[in-house]
Amino acid sequence: MAKGRNQPLWYEMYGPPEFSVKGICSVPVTRGRLEGQFECVQVGDGGIYLQLEVPDVPEEMLVGPMGTGFEPMGEVTGSTSRGKPFVAKPLGIVSNTTNLGRRGSHLTACYVLGEAAVSEQDAASSISEYGLTNLVFTPNHQRWIGYRLLNTMRLELPSGLITIAPRRDYKQIEDRIRGRGVCSVTCSAKTRIGDEAVDEVCALLGLGQGSFVNWIWRDDYESRRRVRRVMVDRITRPFGGMPLLPVRLPGVIPQFVCQCLSAYRERLVQYRLGPIIRLICQARYGRYSDLETRGVTLAIVLEILSLAHSRERGTELRMPPGDYKAGVSTWRPLVRNALESAYGRRSDIDSMLGSIVSGLNRTPFATRLRAMAEDFKLPSESMELGAQVRNVVNTRNELIHVGRFRSKDPAGTLNEFFGLMEFTDRLVLKILDYSGPYMGWDGNNIVPKKLP
Repeated sequence: MAKGRNQPLWYEMYGPPEFSVKGICSVPVTRGRLEGQFECVQVGDGGIYLQLEVPDVPEEMLVGPMGTGFEPMGEVTGSTSRGKPFVAKPLGIVSNTTNLGRRGSHLTACYVLGEAAVSEQDAASSISEYGLTNLVFTPNHQRWIGYRLLNTMRLELPSGLITIAPRRDYKQIEDRIRGRGVCSVTCSAKTRIGDEAVDEVCALLGLGQGSFVNWIWRDDYESRRRVRRVMVDRITRPFGGMPLLPVRLPGVIPQFVCQCLSAYRERLVQYRLGPIIRLICQARYGRYSDLETRGVTLAIVLEILSLAHSRERGTELRMPPGDYKAGVSTWRPLVRNALESAYGRRSDIDSMLGSIVSGLNRTPFATRLRAMAEDFKLPSESMELGAQVRNVVNTRNELIHVGRFRSKDPAGTLNEFFGLMEFTDRLVLKILDYSGPYMGWDGNNIVPKKLP
């Protein structure tokens, strides 16, 4: 795309599109079916947009309120300007404009897509290449291709090999995403292991560098010929965040992924590690002036993890439900009388009573967190584990119930926030069976430490 004054707004944010294709397509809409020329574009954060130009809209489709009736109702089908099949799944309509003229009505509609694909007819593939967003490239392997030395990141996994290489303009892309805090594809990964395994690797890559990583497009190849391009609107985040691991040390990130992948797969569902990693990356991104919001995010992470752990151990409740229900019958009337004395005979007394009664049988957060830290053998540093847990619990309670840290001065607030972050980081790393270097807080600065 040539540079000029009439560039779309997304061009300034993301640079040239990741992929752009033109052709003719048909879109089923609420008032019938639209057919016309299209341009489909995927931008750096994974968003996919289709602009459709319909030169002569049938009159019956223009009946009704202006600007309505063109919402997508099914799959978009068509062919590119090179005659290749094009298929897309629309999520909704962004805008539409109808211009009435002497020769008829011209419609311009813009749709947001969840997925789009350009492929050969019945094409098989043997290897795929994925576009990875926001990955900071740290090579651990070199090989000569002719007279050129190629640096790559090699991940040798039980399911197969992944080879990650930077894009040719990697340095310019890295400068843009760091300077503007946006999202863009920085590297590509070639492998035969499939989408699900690449998802798992992306999650660990993002956790290690503290900035969420995901793939947004996939090219399928057969005998070095691209037979399919699939674009997917997937969860992405702006670049930024403090690394959880010392990413600039050679080999740390590849070693982390290979070491932790088995534990990640084993505990993915139980501990909801997908959302947990996104929350951790979100808490690592932002300004110091927004520490309260980031601290609440970390508190949510600990709540989810400790609840999942207690359910797995069967300790979510203090007593078996049957025993507890039998005991409640003796003192439930006393609680009801106390509530009626305090609030009067209100219609919601029963719901208040039910909430109090059920809550009394739940294991407290502090107990759950302490048990989890002990089970995963979380090492203590400057203070014993019980004191660490008490500090974290006190900070969490203040954030959740009051919306602020306990400390009133900036230095104390920083200590509380980074203490909460490091405790969460170390706990998650232990869940992943990791041992090795990580970035921790020494009371004044973020410094490299080692988790045994």
